[in-house]
Amino acid sequence: MSDGNLNGVRGSRRGFLRSALGMACGSASLSMAGGLLAALAPVAARAAFSDYRALVCVNLAGGNDGFNWLVPRDSTGHGVYAESRGALAIARGDLRPIATAGGLDLGLNPACGATQALFAAQEAAFVANCGVLMAPTTREDYAGNTSLPPALFSHNDQTDHWMSARPGFEKRSGWAGRLHSVLGEPNGDSPLAMNLSLAGPNLCQSGGPMPAYILGTDGAALIGDIHGNSANYYPYFAAIEAGEASVNALERSLATAMRNAFDLGEFVDVALADTPPPATPFDEASDIGRGLRMTAHTIAAHAALGAQRQVFFVQMGGYDTHDSQGLLHPQLLGRLDAAVGAFQAEMHALGLANKVTLFTSSEFGRTLTVNGDGTDHGWGSHHLVVGGAVRGGEVYGSMPDLTVDGPQDAGFGRIIPTTSTDQYLATLVRWFMSGGTGIGQVFPNLANFTPRRLGFLP
Repeated sequence: MSDGNLNGVRGSRRGFLRSALGMACGSASLSMAGGLLAALAPVAARAAFSDYRALVCVNLAGGNDGFNWLVPRDSTGHGVYAESRGALAIARGDLRPIATAGGLDLGLNPACGATQALFAAQEAAFVANCGVLMAPTTREDYAGNTSLPPALFSHNDQTDHWMSARPGFEKRSGWAGRLHSVLGEPNGDSPLAMNLSLAGPNLCQSGGPMPAYILGTDGAALIGDIHGNSANYYPYFAAIEAGEASVNALERSLATAMRNAFDLGEFVDVALADTPPPATPFDEASDIGRGLRMTAHTIAAHAALGAQRQVFFVQMGGYDTHDSQGLLHPQLLGRLDAAVGAFQAEMHALGLANKVTLFTSSEFGRTLTVNGDGTDHGWGSHHLVVGGAVRGGEVYGSMPDLTVDGPQDAGFGRIIPTTSTDQYLATLVRWFMSGGTGIGQVFPNLANFTPRRLGFLP
């Protein structure tokens, strides 16, 4: 087969995908043998929802120091904070002031100008002193080793607890995977999973009826030597067809999986190519800037992808600040702040600000005490929620007592959480689901806490 004919085959497939994407929901199924292409036309024929909503989880890997992100500004509170933090304390006059409806006088890290503006616009809220818990826990409970999450202060274990929302149990599924199971087919006939990751496979999105789709910051997952390469295109599909006709069941299964992977990559690639990229400038020199830019682009393509519900997982590393925290942490927060600000601006430009909620996670906070040049693994921390539907301009939960060896200190300045990750995540998921049916299946530990809904989303 000549290169010209091969290009024609590839072009006809991509043209077919474009026509499939443009066909009205409920149209007749395409008659095409094998592969995902047979199901691409009626991508939303049986959608469970009539509207669109998305959650965007930004995981701050390493353990973000929330206590230098959101800081008391009143003289008493700041005095306690400054004494506990020592050389890492941010001067009261350097903090970016924010005022809550409840009258708290707080300040943001100086690097967080966009967050300050979003908070003032009531599109951002903080959830205070949140962390992994099995039940409400006091200092006495901790001392008595009563109902504590296993392997506290361990990166891997606490990350697994956050993502599974099942501390103390075998990690077979994540909360977003179970959410997909509860919702069934929220995106109807779309071949694309509800869960999408820009940070590779993760426990949070595992265990559902479909594996999370892995996106790169440049777009769809494509087989580089075949996509756009006429010399390799025909032999690849000839091999697939031979495998599908094999008498060996393993070869047939592998061939089908390969065809589906290629077709799905092409499907996503066409949808993104036909959707204008974000008009808002993102800092593409940073991983989080590129990740949230591609997340925004994929959200813009949701109709072409046949999606009514999507959960995105984006990750930003570097938060394990044992050393040089005074230098590194403001840089990290500044990149995060710029990316979140650009993302929310793009959601407004798309008219989807009320349909998309971004939130942070991190395996734990940091110690109040300083190890000389940084901080060590802590427990509770603060988290940010951003979106047009967010009841912003407020802090939910309780700001902690930051006294070292005080009533909320588990030792070495490790603050015991007063809000559980279950309460935090369940509030996000209730909004995403447009109700609470099945919430106990997603968060089996939620029954141990009150309230079960924090109120930062309707």
